[in-house]
Amino acid sequence: MGRLSLGFGISLIILGLIAHQFGLMMTYQQIFLIDYIMNNLPNIQLIELFGVLLQLLGGFFIVSGFIISISNIVSIKIENERRKLMFETRQMFEERINSLIARQTLNIDSQVSVTNQSCRFCGAELTEKDIFCPVCGKSQK
Repeated sequence: MGRLSLGFGISLIILGLIAHQFGLMMTYQQIFLIDYIMNNLPNIQLIELFGVLLQLLGGFFIVSGFIISISNIVSIKIENERRKLMFETRQMFEERINSLIARQTLNIDSQVSVTNQSCRFCGAELTEKDIFCPVCGKSQK
């Protein structure tokens, strides 16, 4: 959509330049078409008025096209920055989530290892800190 509007803005600028130039030529009576119109219409002031109106319309098209083009260029830049920021934010959250998952996995593994230890001799449950079995009293190392 941005490129279409940008093209529309540039087209307005070109159309405005053409209309403005044609209005100047009408005002100064410099083209063959104006001579033809002047011969068929006796009122010269009407042609000059039409030329001035074309100049104003051309100026309006130029300004409008310039504003549309600039606003579309800015909106494209803002959209690119927004996408970049969203990508960086998503990466940051994925890294944090992966870090939390890894930390939880380590906690679960350490808890499992605490409860899975048993005495080599009698099979009683031991903790990591136990050097001697609390049931049979034999050394675990």
